[in-house]
Amino acid sequence: MVITDNSQTQTGRKWEGTSRKFAIKQRKFAPHNQNQNKAEQRIQDVKHKTMMTLDRANAPLMFWCYCLIYVIDCLNVTAKKSLGWRTSSEILNGDTPDISAFRFHFWQPIE
Repeated sequence: MVITDNSQTQTGRKWEGTSRKFAIKQRKFAPHNQNQNKAEQRIQDVKHKTMMTLDRANAPLMFWCYCLIYVIDCLNVTAKKSLGWRTSSEILNGDTPDISAFRFHFWQPIE
């Protein structure tokens, strides 16, 4: 299933034809209405956690992209109640995730 915000690129004839050809179900939300789309809220959470991590680590803002990857990696190896206290990477791959990379904090000097 593809969830869209009903934008023109996702409602045009070419897109509709492709969706029908491959039997892709669609769910459309009203544009500019983030509370209807769970992905929008998750993106806002990741942005907030990235800025909070940069601030707490006193890291330069120019390294936001590295911090974003760090935050997403942390979230992917964090157990969630909705997944039966398993991690999303464990559900995806079937293996217990390796958390050894997180023995260091973001922007921690390595000696």
